Amino acid sequence: MDKRHLTTLEICEQVFDLPFRYSRDTGPDYWQTPQETESYDIPRGDCEDYAIWVWDKLVEAGIDEHEIALYWHPWTPHQSHISTIVYDGESFLVLDVLGYSVYRITLEDIQEAHRDKWRFLTKESVGVPQWDDCKRRMSDG
Repeated sequence: MDKRHLTTLEICEQVFDLPFRYSRDTGPDYWQTPQETESYDIPRGDCEDYAIWVWDKLVEAGIDEHEIALYWHPWTPHQSHISTIVYDGESFLVLDVLGYSVYRITLEDIQEAHRDKWRFLTKESVGVPQWDDCKRRMSDG
């Protein structure tokens, strides 16, 4: 993929169409590195594994990593969910393993839907142990 010839939306749609198999963690919540996700015949993992893997694919395709974040929000009263979110200059594009397509959302939509129970995680974010551990393992190579 060459970003010079594709819009951010087109790149996101191509990455979204890559093969991936959703599978839940069987033990404690563990956030895989992109390399761990790709260690299977078909890349697989749960929502945060997909979101981290997609982030890596978007960067490989030419999207600036500062335009990408993990979008962590409530799913049920006792469970959260993570998607990949990309800012394209006018709104956010969401890539969600449980979705059927890439979709647009505004910051106002996010605030209205989740009030104060959401956050964006970037490479600079700290304080979420699973994300801190995953970033450490990615940097260790």
